[in-house]
Amino acid sequence: MGFISKKLVKGGRLGLYPIGMQIYRRSRRGIVQPAKFKGRKKDIKQKYQIDVLPEYYRSFDVKHREDGETFTIQTEYYSRKKAKLEKALQKIKNYSEK
Repeated sequence: MGFISKKLVKGGRLGLYPIGMQIYRRSRRGIVQPAKFKGRKKDIKQKYQIDVLPEYYRSFDVKHREDGETFTIQTEYYSRKKAKLEKALQKIKNYSEK
């Protein structure tokens, strides 16, 4: 058997994946991972001066195996750029109303 290029071997495996599956998570360049903050929502929003609605919101309940108690996990994504823009637009609106 002769030499088989790496491209052909890897391409041959593509048929094993379901149609429409995302093959990569992110590119090496260009996509910047968002900053993750943990803490009290009130403190984080105050520190970074975010007073807009979240761009994305998700919540789901998780049931504890041993005692059966459920708790809710909430995830929210905010755009700091959008928050700055909203603040600037609010200033313009307030200025024009005077």
